[in-house]
Amino acid sequence: MLELVKTDADGKPHAPTAFVFGNAVGERIGSVKTAWRAACARAGITDLRFHDLRHEAASRFVEGAWPLHHVQEMLGHSNLKQTSTYVNAKQVDLVESMRKYDQSRPACKRLANLPASDPRPVCNDSTPSDANPQLH
Repeated sequence: MLELVKTDADGKPHAPTAFVFGNAVGERIGSVKTAWRAACARAGITDLRFHDLRHEAASRFVEGAWPLHHVQEMLGHSNLKQTSTYVNAKQVDLVESMRKYDQSRPACKRLANLPASDPRPVCNDSTPSDANPQLH
């Protein structure tokens, strides 16, 4: 998207001082909200707020394996609770994260790749007795 705004309507490169959310020739505009609404209207996009980009960025950072405290810092949040409201975890990502976690644990490596129907408890070498259940 940023590549598209490097030039003006005539195809001439904008000066390095041009505003990304400026007018057609890169000049400062009065309101980012106005520029955002105009850009969305020109692109035929409805029901997308500028603020929605923060949610999208946070989710993409987490998908890219950024630590949450880095996402927090990038978004300028004072605490992780605030950051967590911006992150949209998908079920497929949660499953993949758990798979990677299981494979990283030495005690579970042998069992991590077994089919889900395997009756053995994860990380136990034997089936626990009813009298003394082993929990992991």
